Amino acid sequence: MSPGANPFYKSRRFVGCSLLFTIALLIASAYCGTLASPPYLDDFHSFIHQDKVFIKDASLSSLVSISQTVFGWKRWIPMLTFALTHKYGDSQLYIFHITNILIHILAMFGVFFLASELFRLKNRDHSLRIEDKYLHYCAFCIAALWALHPIQTSAVTYLVQRMASIQAMFFLFSMALFIRGRRIHTDSGIPRSYIPCYAGCFLTTICAFFSKENSYILPVMFFMTEIWFFRQDLHVLLWNRFRKSGLLARCLLGLCALFLSWFAWKYFMSLIAGYEHRDFTMFERLLTEARVVFWYLSLLVWPDPSRLSMEHDFTISRSFLDPLTTLPSFLFLAVLLWQVFRQRKRYPILTFGGLWFFANLAIESSIFPLELVFEHRQYLPSFGFILIVVVGFVQVCRLSSARATDQKQSMTLAFSVLALLTSGLTLLTYDRNDAWSNHLSLNIDNAEKASQNPRAHSNLASSLLRLNQFDEAITEAEKSIALGRMNYESYAVAANTIVLALVESNRIEEAMQRGERLIDELPKDYGMDAWPIFLANLARAYQSAKRYDMAYNTLMKSLEVTRATGNHPLKKKTVTHLLHSLLAETNGKGIDLDADGASDPGDTAILTWIAWKYYRIAEYQGARELLDVSLARNPADGQALELSALLQKEEEDSLKQKEKADFARKYVARPFSLFNAGMAVAYLAQEKQLPSFLLGIGEAALDHCLSARPESADAHLLKGWYHYQREDAKMAVEEAERAIQLDPEYARAWIGYGFFLAGMNRAENAVAAFDRALQLHPRFSQRNAIQALATSIREADTAKAPQPPESSAAGAHTTHNTFPTEPEYSSRSGVTNTARQRHECCL
Repeated sequence: MSPGANPFYKSRRFVGCSLLFTIALLIASAYCGTLASPPYLDDFHSFIHQDKVFIKDASLSSLVSISQTVFGWKRWIPMLTFALTHKYGDSQLYIFHITNILIHILAMFGVFFLASELFRLKNRDHSLRIEDKYLHYCAFCIAALWALHPIQTSAVTYLVQRMASIQAMFFLFSMALFIRGRRIHTDSGIPRSYIPCYAGCFLTTICAFFSKENSYILPVMFFMTEIWFFRQDLHVLLWNRFRKSGLLARCLLGLCALFLSWFAWKYFMSLIAGYEHRDFTMFERLLTEARVVFWYLSLLVWPDPSRLSMEHDFTISRSFLDPLTTLPSFLFLAVLLWQVFRQRKRYPILTFGGLWFFANLAIESSIFPLELVFEHRQYLPSFGFILIVVVGFVQVCRLSSARATDQKQSMTLAFSVLALLTSGLTLLTYDRNDAWSNHLSLNIDNAEKASQNPRAHSNLASSLLRLNQFDEAITEAEKSIALGRMNYESYAVAANTIVLALVESNRIEEAMQRGERLIDELPKDYGMDAWPIFLANLARAYQSAKRYDMAYNTLMKSLEVTRATGNHPLKKKTVTHLLHSLLAETNGKGIDLDADGASDPGDTAILTWIAWKYYRIAEYQGARELLDVSLARNPADGQALELSALLQKEEEDSLKQKEKADFARKYVARPFSLFNAGMAVAYLAQEKQLPSFLLGIGEAALDHCLSARPESADAHLLKGWYHYQREDAKMAVEEAERAIQLDPEYARAWIGYGFFLAGMNRAENAVAAFDRALQLHPRFSQRNAIQALATSIREADTAKAPQPPESSAAGAHTTHNTFPTEPEYSSRSGVTNTARQRHECCL
């Protein structure tokens, strides 16, 4: 009788579907109170205030445009789900939460599928003494305990962590399909019956790669799974094959290893650079993560809601003995990992759970410059822990009984205990979700559990401000500032809360004084995201006090910082609205806001006046948007038409320059001639800063190109960069001059010329070259960096020269002296670093 016709199999399938349905109902009951839970932290900049997520239709072009968000293609699938929820769910909050819960249920199915496939490898694990029918129930218990564990609330109720749950869902299905395919491939006699499994594994792997970067560990897990269950000596076989390979094969493999090592080193150095904006080093993070992972394990063992929070106080480990728990935690985890590998042949399934736990923490709990701790990072690793607990517990119960009748009773007792544990976890999850009932309850919960965390207090202050509890909000904001940490955004958030609370409570004079003091006390390293809003609210205070010049200067500084922090559209709209309000109030009063000797806005329409200001600070998109509105109101507005024509011309000129300087498009994408191929090799060697012997190959290819086409401005410019890298600025200048002679309208050649002249200490000529480049390419993407560099060169040259008795910059535009100077803002993006400018601006 076939399995499909066997009543036992039908009954078992019915019971299985019923149990899965019951688990899904328990999940729904545990999360039913979260449908109105508020957005939090990263929700706002990820998909609420992200314009690219609001698509007009479901066309291919609209779906592809989602890749233009801050996450690019790396998290395209989660961002696609947010976009579809916005469009077809009318941006309703409860639709977002329902979608998260459904994704969590699908991930639970993935856990059950993977656990079932692992248990079908029982013939490869001789230590597993549990009968097949009980293993089937073990898979249900693992799925239930995993899905209903309270630690998962931070990945389900926290909307943006849909990214973690979607990635986990694809990861789980991919691993299950891989194991199923390998099992069928090795055990089944049916030819090619494994192909659908491999195809499904491939598709889910690709989907995981487009969901979150944690999925990059999947190939490693495939390899380790092969070693764990199918070919335990695979690594030995590969090594022996390498030893027996020919000389040519060894050379090719050695060359590949050399390239990989070089890229790994470059990537490692980029990771070190990422720690510039953290208050800990890479070594300190590694030490601290040992304690964090130990704490994760304690949460999995004892998930008391009083221990769960969105914010945490974690003292950074400065050494193995500071704090004292660092070394024991490190040793404990090292012993666990050692035992996982040491016992893998004796207990394959149990040790696979340990491998899963550590491997899926490898990215977020290792050397990458991320924040130290978040509970949602346990969403996928926790499967390995629960697999060990369930299998270990049932195995102990099974072995504790010798007789068959006793074994049945012990199994019944074991699964009854697991069912009770599942019910208890459901109640704990529901209780934890109660903290998410509103933004105030959530932030109070965070501040109470992480009393030394500045962000917890600044977020609580913002919640109190939203409820018009101004004095309480100021108190919490002051606590946040007192607890401030390097590179934390909490200072700006707290400063904004203080000023806005004072403005809203009509304490204008106090708001101005406190705001100016907050600017004076601004830390050197601070998070900038909320600073534009702080400046905008301070400008409101100045406007209320009729200090219009200060209000204008503060708003313009707010706009500058907005542009430095990513040109957030909501912040830009806020500044535009306040500028419009300021001009509407001062219009006709003869007030000169911008110190140009004329009253503002004068005869110019307010929106056109603002558009001109935006244009002069290179905020072209904002200027265009304002002009469209202004011309819609008055199509005959002469100044608006003039600026519109100027913007159009500059856009066309910049497009031409961009196409002219795009070496990747001209040569790398079209290597169909000897000249193009040589230029592509030379460009890539220089742009990627390859090792010196590869740079030599690139320069040899470039020399061949120059001999073939000496009239190529691109080739001469690139040759100049090769000279410049060898610190031969004189020859670099000659090559750049040749490029300019061949094409005087080539902006990138003028930029290179400026760098080379600066290398020869010809400051005045270098600045003139940069100015000429920006005239030719007014929309250059690195315009601010070039201007900052030109300014620094000019100032350094001025410092060397004898100072005149009176400043020659008396007529220059100035702002209030309490503001940080522009380099303080731009230095966070590295624009004062000459090497990085050269690399980004010119290649």
